[in-house]
Amino acid sequence: MKTKLCKKCGSIKNINDFNKRSNSSDGYRNHCKQCMIKYGKKYRSEHKEYFAEYAKEYVKDNDDVKRYRKKYNKQYWMDNKDKLSKNRKKYICKNKNFVKNSKKKYLQSKAVFKTFSDRLTVDEQSRLAKDGISLEVKCRYCGKYFIPTKSQVFNRIHALNNGYDNGLYCSNGCKVACPIYKKISWPSTYKKATSREVQQELRKMVLKRDNYTCQTCGLTNIELHCHHIYPLNESPITSADINECITLCKKCHKLKHKIPGCGYNELKCYK
Repeated sequence: MKTKLCKKCGSIKNINDFNKRSNSSDGYRNHCKQCMIKYGKKYRSEHKEYFAEYAKEYVKDNDDVKRYRKKYNKQYWMDNKDKLSKNRKKYICKNKNFVKNSKKKYLQSKAVFKTFSDRLTVDEQSRLAKDGISLEVKCRYCGKYFIPTKSQVFNRIHALNNGYDNGLYCSNGCKVACPIYKKISWPSTYKKATSREVQQELRKMVLKRDNYTCQTCGLTNIELHCHHIYPLNESPITSADINECITLCKKCHKLKHKIPGCGYNELKCYK
């Protein structure tokens, strides 16, 4: 059995414990395999930033590496599907509370502009928020810009990919008040909208003019309606005039129509 002295640790080891090298006299390296591994770990730990930047640049410049990684990951998942699923179940069972809290935090966090702006349609009119990171979209009902959560954006993208409608709303009040929310071929099974339908653009203009506040009670961040000061059957030509409309909350809107002569049944046009 051939042996050799390691010049790093100073111990005599078997020749098979050394890597081969054509330039050396005996055809083997002067340092053993274990010493080489220790040296490599130490060098990588001291130069972490360099290796991380080099890896990123290398992956960016080489599309083949990305494709190979995707193929390798898919193939590895297919070959070890049972093993990975068991490990995942074990981890979830041990860390149930941690997994639930992390999911909630992730879904409740703000949506990032770079990741989601290209995946939405023109209807949302997405733009970059003032903080320079978050995504801002327009509410379908009131037209107010707001920062949605990741769960809201995920639901919207899922709806677009599967061919059904699911808009983005700034609050639950706007969601309930919207006349087209959850309306499909059989709207009788769903809850009726609490607001009377007006022109969509007119409603947004009126709410924006009144700074999204009720003009009687002064409340904000609640369900808001666009109320016609003059009934539609009396002035149908000027019904789309912004000056003939006012912003009211749900309660104030009901109280207005309880005034004698302003009830919903009294304003119906039978001609």
